[in-house]
Amino acid sequence: VMQRVSAGMDHGLMLLIGLTVVALGWNILQILYIRFLILRPVRMIATIFDEIGRGEGDFSRNLPTITHDELRSLAEAYNRFADKMREIISEVRKMSVNIAREAVVVRKTVASTAERASRQGEIANVVFGSSSEAIQAKSVSMFEAFTTRKISSSATR
Repeated sequence: VMQRVSAGMDHGLMLLIGLTVVALGWNILQILYIRFLILRPVRMIATIFDEIGRGEGDFSRNLPTITHDELRSLAEAYNRFADKMREIISEVRKMSVNIAREAVVVRKTVASTAERASRQGEIANVVFGSSSEAIQAKSVSMFEAFTTRKISSSATR
């Protein structure tokens, strides 16, 4: 009887050791699987953020939404944020192009205005010169007329 009890206990101990090894192996597989499920998306997100932060990343890339948990919610929220930022950047680019185009138009207008002002200055100088000549000629003719009258009136006296 003791031998049977001892054999039964040995068999029970071996079964317990076997089940413990199987449970330990199962727990290790679960840990590896959960680690794969959690760490892979977190590493991908961290890598993309790090690339963007260093200026090497492509801001047009979206975060992958591969899980069905809080990490997916985080990736979807980031993707909405990135979409909005891309819209803002696109609008800023459009505005920059419009400003550059308008600056070219203003520069051409200013150059044209400066050229016209220069021509007006030249015309004003010509008019001033002609006016000066006309005034001088008129002064000379008035002086000659005055002198001639004075001589005539002196001669008639």
